[in-house]
Amino acid sequence: MSINFVGDLSQDLPAKIIQVTRNSTTSEFNANSTSYQNTLTVSITPKSSSSHFLLIFTPVRLTMGGSTDGLYRLLDSNSTSGQNTYRIAYAGSGYKNPVMIFNFPTNRTAGNSVTFTLQSRTYTADDNIIGDNGSTSTATCIEYIP
Repeated sequence: MSINFVGDLSQDLPAKIIQVTRNSTTSEFNANSTSYQNTLTVSITPKSSSSHFLLIFTPVRLTMGGSTDGLYRLLDSNSTSGQNTYRIAYAGSGYKNPVMIFNFPTNRTAGNSVTFTLQSRTYTADDNIIGDNGSTSTATCIEYIP
């Protein structure tokens, strides 16, 4: 599968996109703990064993309480440790709308489903709210071959 650009040109990039999956939720997650908590997820069934994955998480809102920083990492269903940790510094308890992008270079068995989970925690167990009840947050997974 390739991307069709304007003029019906085929994809001519260094990497080839194989498939894209998306998950959305209107749930709100409060990761108010010093231990990582699961938040947004997206699943994919790889079509190639040499695929890599680009994960894009777009929570509709992020609110931190107190004066804590939020830590965010990517966990896949086939491992016990997280990858690519983000730190979002406390800058007042106001609303933030981050886009978190993770590149997960890994080999998977084609045909075996994998779920990627955005996990979150704080340094001080204060509020770390991701999403908003009733508004849509999304998680997108792009499978590609470099």
